[in-house]
Amino acid sequence: MATVSELKQEVNEAHERFFAALEGFDETVRETQPISGVWSARDVAGHLADWHNEIIDAVERIRANQQPKRPIRDVDAWNHDQAALRGIQPWSEAEADLRQAWERVLQTLDQIDDDELERRAPYPTGTVEPLRSFFRRLIARHTRTHAEEAESWRMRMLGVRERPE
Repeated sequence: MATVSELKQEVNEAHERFFAALEGFDETVRETQPISGVWSARDVAGHLADWHNEIIDAVERIRANQQPKRPIRDVDAWNHDQAALRGIQPWSEAEADLRQAWERVLQTLDQIDDDELERRAPYPTGTVEPLRSFFRRLIARHTRTHAEEAESWRMRMLGVRERPE
């Protein structure tokens, strides 16, 4: 079982990795060069911020004993719609949104005790899992996956070849 402290550490490490991978590149590169499929760093930052906020909204509703806002039946369609809503937002705004969402995650974790992490509840997508999974899988692991993509992108941008496996 994960503790609040462990989850905060995982969340922080994932975000720090993501932002560290993007250091040293100008805003235009962060807005235009794909790091995840066709998404630029700006698009990924907005994507992560949107999911963080969606997850924290769900956690707040669960903790208030309220029903989920709405189920997200098609994650790909939801991702596409959220990206379209952000349009061509500047990197600086997407970065600020992600940093604010990251802080909101940490603030929410500060309000939860270790035992409450085992409370089972529906994800926004409908599956039922413990609250710890909301933070570990949907925030920390999701951010870490995009951080790994950003790190690979950084190596490609710097002309460093990846080691063969």
